Amino acid sequence: MRSLAEEENDLASRVAESERIEIEDAQLIVLTRKLWDILVTNDKKLVLVAKAHGVNALDCDACATICKKGKAR
Repeated sequence: MRSLAEEENDLASRVAESERIEIEDAQLIVLTRKLWDILVTNDKKLVLVAKAHGVNALDCDACATICKKGKAR
């Protein structure tokens, strides 16, 4: 896993504190945003926080539904 720079760790700390989530979850949000990737998790609160910070995020249920409909391969 890639590590975050000091500036990104500071941002993750602020996100964790303001959103009342674990620092590791905030680091995932920051890293996912940096890499322009999609965050898939089973944590519905994390999905909401990630989306609020401009990150494309899906919960596992939504991902399974998309796969069942054949829209993701």
